[in-house]
Amino acid sequence: MPILWTSNLATGIPAVDRQHRLIFARLDALVAAVRSNRPDEVGFLLEFLGDYVVSHFDTEEMWMAACAYPGYEAHKAAHETFVASYRSLRAKYELHGATFSVVTRAEHWIGAWFENHIARVDLEMARGLRARPARRV
Repeated sequence: MPILWTSNLATGIPAVDRQHRLIFARLDALVAAVRSNRPDEVGFLLEFLGDYVVSHFDTEEMWMAACAYPGYEAHKAAHETFVASYRSLRAKYELHGATFSVVTRAEHWIGAWFENHIARVDLEMARGLRARPARRV
């Protein structure tokens, strides 16, 4: 089953939506690479996603801080939990390769986490950011 970004996940913030679409496209490519047993591509995509997601989360957190978004701490904690779990998955892949556990987690957990996080947490964040002007620093 492909991992696809859909318009119901649109935040209305063009930069965030572009980043989310890229994350979903790379997640879908990761699943395809895992299923097709292309280890070099899997390794590259795991590394890319890990780095890109951290950068994406940093961007969201910067915007939330600039707008004094009241859900900042909980949102940031969700990001930190994901990053820790993702790094654990990546370490397991680097140590053991594409085991059943790693493949299953890559196929099911990552996409489901992002879909749920965007649909619940990021859409709420987007509403909050639109309602709050950025503070001057």
